[in-house]
Amino acid sequence: MDYSDIFPYSSYRRNQEDVIKSLYTAFQAQEHSLFIAPNGTGKTICNLAAAIPIIIKTDLRLVYLARTHTQSARVIEEINEINKNTGLGLSAVSLRGRKEMCIHRTLQKIKGSPTDIMNICSDLRKNGNCKYFNKVSKLKNDSKMSKIIHNTCNEAQELIKLCGEKGLCPYFLARYLMEEAKVIVCNYQWIFNPFIRNAFLGGAKIEDLSKTIIIMDECHNLADYLADIDSSRLTTYSLQQARKELRSNNAHIDYIRLVDAWIDIIEKLQIKVKKEELKLFPGKVLQRIAKEIQVSNMGELLDAVVDLKEYGEGLLHERISAGMNPIDFIGTITHFMEKLIDVMDKDNYFFCIVPSHQKSGEMTFHLEIVALDPIEISKPIFAESYATCSCSGTLNAETYSQVIGLSQLDRKTKIVEVSSPFPKNHVKVILLDQLNTKLSNRTSETFQNMNEMIAEVLFNTPKNIGIFCATYGILNSLVKNGILDLIRFSNKEVFIEDAKNSASENAMLIESFKASSKRHGAVLLGVCGGRNSEGEDFPGDFMNASIIVGLPFHRPTPRTTAKIDYYDTKFGPGKGWNYAYLEPAIKRANQAAGRPIRKLEDKGAIILMDNRFTKYKHLLSKWIVENLIIVPNKPNKIGEQLEYFF
Repeated sequence: MDYSDIFPYSSYRRNQEDVIKSLYTAFQAQEHSLFIAPNGTGKTICNLAAAIPIIIKTDLRLVYLARTHTQSARVIEEINEINKNTGLGLSAVSLRGRKEMCIHRTLQKIKGSPTDIMNICSDLRKNGNCKYFNKVSKLKNDSKMSKIIHNTCNEAQELIKLCGEKGLCPYFLARYLMEEAKVIVCNYQWIFNPFIRNAFLGGAKIEDLSKTIIIMDECHNLADYLADIDSSRLTTYSLQQARKELRSNNAHIDYIRLVDAWIDIIEKLQIKVKKEELKLFPGKVLQRIAKEIQVSNMGELLDAVVDLKEYGEGLLHERISAGMNPIDFIGTITHFMEKLIDVMDKDNYFFCIVPSHQKSGEMTFHLEIVALDPIEISKPIFAESYATCSCSGTLNAETYSQVIGLSQLDRKTKIVEVSSPFPKNHVKVILLDQLNTKLSNRTSETFQNMNEMIAEVLFNTPKNIGIFCATYGILNSLVKNGILDLIRFSNKEVFIEDAKNSASENAMLIESFKASSKRHGAVLLGVCGGRNSEGEDFPGDFMNASIIVGLPFHRPTPRTTAKIDYYDTKFGPGKGWNYAYLEPAIKRANQAAGRPIRKLEDKGAIILMDNRFTKYKHLLSKWIVENLIIVPNKPNKIGEQLEYFF
């Protein structure tokens, strides 16, 4: 059996068979792969056709990591197609987090961390108070599961619907199904979070990572994601709630004094904070804490933390048993302190106090331990797994290999890069010369000029347009200089992204924006690196054109400077600026540029409004460079390019 026996369709797309063959040989040789391909390549079926013959022949399991529910559902759809055309009967299941899958009213009401959710779920099950879990356990023990589950492939949303009808727990039904599933589809947390991974492997009856092939879809932000897993924060709110709980339970004065010491430090430090985070020195802060609670060294301070932790665990157990709020504020503090003591002398962490502007206008502050190096989290995955494939259309092979740690492994990494599958007449990339958003050029004249160029896109694009700015400051400057009047004059509706919007509020915004494509069209104003420039697809008329205004460098913060310095030390002078500042900016532009080009039948125009992209053209995605033309910053030049394109 090889990939040709698995591929379920009558013909391959351009370059598709060569891609599958390359991935197949890499999996067979236990190599790591970087699969760099734009939308329309069919990355999902390429990965599955290459990996499935290997897991069948070598008795492995395939773990497919997907960032969104839509991507997860797509994997299950393709496996169903494989089963239909091959008769393999391959078993697969997609998983979501406990909170997302739970249908118990108690858990649905709780707004807590995954740990809080796990604690209350555990207590409900232990005391026999979850009828949904009890029913799943009974079915499993009576071997009657097959009477309920008729499919070999089970998508999470379908399981949630089925379980709602049958009175079963979707989460534990999925967990039981994954014991036998050859393919498990889940998000990154299940594998990369060390605490979740151990439970996942045990629950799936996977001996260790060497028994898995792991595919990582849309992994362009993996380094940042892993750094977040390895970071920790402590908020004033958590401290205040912990103090309140300790006082209400007449806790020992030493416990209260420890929490008070942190509150006092934040209150004193916040006076020094201006508009951005302030770098702190862990040793000095911990010494101040030790002095406040009257201990003489780090060993005694750690003992005090452990004592508070054990006391907090006891209170938490009592609260959960009594059906009270399960949020573990004391555990948040002790976890943070243990982490800070552990990393206080390590140069791959950055410690700071951070100001946050709330919707109410209030300024709050929190402490943060920022991991600068994702290798602490990524290393065991890539070192121990049978093989992996990292997929994205915007990966830079050198940077990804270095930062994630593939270049430090003994195993070979194969790079599989694919040209655009889109016909030349379906994609137009216009780079506007003689115009940029350098600080010295951010004048009313510049933004009025940009709006004039944008107007040519507005009047030559049939339906929806996305305008993704380098920063909210640039977006606001376009607005101040009249872009909203131009949009309305073009008879299109206006939708403006707001960073303070909740996920549900943003979803409603995007739904309305897409619906406008059935009328005269609309314009979405947002930023590169925002949730809509990377996490959302706009096929067809949902977005005909994407305009990138400015090169999306983020404002240098102390943590960015710390990461640049750390990478300079680790990889060599100059590498820090490339890896931690330049390439993330170009990646944000690449992601925003790809929003309109999602399906082979799509037509999309991409306008790059910053001539500095010329200097960094080698970092732009291959499909962008293949279709790029440079036009002068003169009236009607963009209009001439777009007039007959659509």
